[in-house]
Order: sequence, then C-alpha cells, then structure tokens
Amino acid sequence: VRYLITAKFKIEEGAATCDASLWWGDTACPKVIIYSEFFDENIENEWKGYQYTAAPYTPGQWNNIWGYITITDKQATADRFRFTISDGPKDGSIVIDNIALTPAPSDCSSLVVNGGAEHGDARGWVGRSGAAVSITADGSDGYALIASNRPQSWSGMRQAVDTTCMVVGQRYLVTAKMKMLDAQGNAHGCNKANNWGDEACPVASIHSKVPNADDNYFNIYNTVTADWVAGSYNDFSGEFEVTSVMASVPEVDFYIERPPAGIDILVDELTVTLITV
Repeated sequence: VRYLITAKFKIEEGAATCDASLWWGDTACPKVIIYSEFFDENIENEWKGYQYTAAPYTPGQWNNIWGYITITDKQATADRFRFTISDGPKDGSIVIDNIALTPAPSDCSSLVVNGGAEHGDARGWVGRSGAAVSITADGSDGYALIASNRPQSWSGMRQAVDTTCMVVGQRYLVTAKMKMLDAQGNAHGCNKANNWGDEACPVASIHSKVPNADDNYFNIYNTVTADWVAGSYNDFSGEFEVTSVMASVPEVDFYIERPPAGIDILVDELTVTLITV
C-alpha cells in the first residue's frame, strides 16, 4: 500500500535553518521515520527513514515535507506502528503543522512527479550519493531541478518509483530537457559518444534495490542524435522495458547521473510515460 506524507514545518531558535541535502548531521532537516514493532521476539523490529524536506528550505517560513512511502508486507503485520518526524538541526526547535498520511492510488501512466519543479520546490526528489537537489530559476521555462555539489559521477537526483507499476514487459519513454554548469556557473558541454569520463553526458538510470544481493542498475541513454549544445537546454529521449528484476524488488528508484564530479545537472520538463500496456 502506498501513502503520501505531507506536513509543514519550520525551525525556531538556534540556527533556525537546515540543509535538505543532508541525511545526518547537526544541520540536517527533519526526517520522517516509520517504526514497525513486533511483539514476537523472533521477528526483528525495523525502522525506515525518509528525507522528504522539499528543497530549498526557507528560514522563518513554513516549509514542506512531501513524499511517498510504501508499506511492505512485513510492516503491514506489525503489532505496533509509529510515525514520527524527528532529528533536524542540533540547536533548533522544530515546529510541525498539517501532518497528513493519505492513501496514494497508483498512476502508472507517469512514473515521476514534479519533473519540472512546477510546484516551486523539489518535492519528490532527493540527492543520491552526496548530491544536493534543489530548484533554480534558470529553467527552460521558469523553474528547473538542479543536482549540485556532486562528489561522484554517479551522484545525482533520484525519485522512488511506485513498484506496483513495475510490470514485466511494459515500456516507458523518458523525455526531458537538460543542461550542465560547472562550479563557477559556466556552461559545460559533453560528447554523447562517451558514456563515462570527463565528457560524459547525463544518463537516466533505474536502480533496483535487491535484498541481500548487489543492487541492479539499468541505464537509459539519450537517443537524440543532435550534438550537445553547451549553455542551452538539450533534449533527452530514451526508452526502457521493465525487467523481471525491476518487477520483483521492494524498492526501485529513477535517477539522473553520469557527468563528471562537480558538474551541476539541470533538468526540466522531465516525464517518464507509459507507452505500452
């Protein structure tokens, strides 16, 4: 069962701010934590945390917590189930309002939400492998998503996918507009013939989290043949077919990665659309 978590929060006293890109630390934003407790001592209790602050955090104002969670079969059998919003900055007080946990019906016609920062924040998106995800006014038409402070080529922006939409054989079309900037804000180019290295262009990936085994990655490369134009938004288009691995795991992420470390990835008008049923 999939649910949408929403809440408003702000931080008072102390630093009165937080960093939505951090998972832990004295300046991290609050996390949503789901704790499942089992009275049977043979069943291990478990907790799962979600960093769902919709970046950027604005000090002194109400900010959004927004994201999806999927209750697993094990969680559904718990004897006690707790939902908390906790952690946050070490020296601040967290004020929370308008908390809601509502059922989220599946919409497999479109796998990702907020692909153009149309809500005015980065809700639905989080950083992967150390990247910070936020929004920029430098979009193709208004706001765009941006993955910055990328320490590795595989660092980028990611979004959890509704696993009930992972049906073997179904195909999805990924389209977007993308551009890149270096750490000084200068235009950065790439060579579409290079999938790795200093000239690598952005790549979309499906990350399947396989329990008790190595994770599985499926790369979606850009099939648009035109050369990359540095400083402009470039079209991205690629397809993927749901595999048996994608359909069998409890967690699947969609993410954008691959340019060299330190290069910002700007993404706008991103869609992942079902093309076969």
